[in-house]
Amino acid sequence: KATSEVNEDVSLFNTRSTSKHVAYIYHVQDGLCVLVRNGNTNILIDCGEKGEAVKADAINHMKSLGVKKINHVILTHFHSDHVAGFKDFANNFEIENVYYKDLKKSLLPQLEIDWKTDKYYDEVVSICREKQINEIKIKSDKTVDCVKIFAGDTSDNYNNYNRQSLSMTVTMNGRKLFVAGDIIYDTEKIILSKLGKCD
Repeated sequence: KATSEVNEDVSLFNTRSTSKHVAYIYHVQDGLCVLVRNGNTNILIDCGEKGEAVKADAINHMKSLGVKKINHVILTHFHSDHVAGFKDFANNFEIENVYYKDLKKSLLPQLEIDWKTDKYYDEVVSICREKQINEIKIKSDKTVDCVKIFAGDTSDNYNNYNRQSLSMTVTMNGRKLFVAGDIIYDTEKIILSKLGKCD
C-alpha cells in the first residue's frame, strides 16, 4: 500500500491517482523510498531497507502499476535504510541509470564502517556492473527529468556522513516536493538559496 505524507487532493502526491504524473511515498520500515512517475519515465529515489517491507509495499505496488523499467534510481547516500533494498529492485525491474555521490572510503569514521556503509556502496556498484546499469556519479547539482539533484556538501568532511547526502526537488503539476535524504543543518544551509518555494 503506497502512502502519502501530504493531503490526497494534491495531485503530485495523490496515492489514488491514475495520472502518469504522480509521486508515491512508501513506508519501508525506517527507510526512504519514493517513486516518481512523470509520463513514461519512472524515477526511484532511494530503496529503503531490504526485506519484506520493500517487497510488500513498494515493489508489489509498482508492479500493480505496470512498472517494468525504472529509468533513473537516485541514491541519496549509502546508509542501509536508503540503499539496502537496491538489490530487490534490481532483481525485479530493469534499471537504466543509477545516480549517487561517490564514497571516499578512506575518510569514513569507524561508526560508518560498523554500519557497513562501505559494504552497501560496494554492493550497489557490484550490482550495477553485473547488470550493466549506467552509473552516474554526482559531483555537482544535476537535473534528471523532473528532479533537481543537489550535491550539497562536496567537501571531504566525513565526520558526520549524513552531510554527504544528496537531496532533491521533484517538480510536477505546478508543485514542488523537497526530498531531504538525510542532510544535516550545515548541508541545508548550502542548498537553501537554491530551493525556492516548496509545497
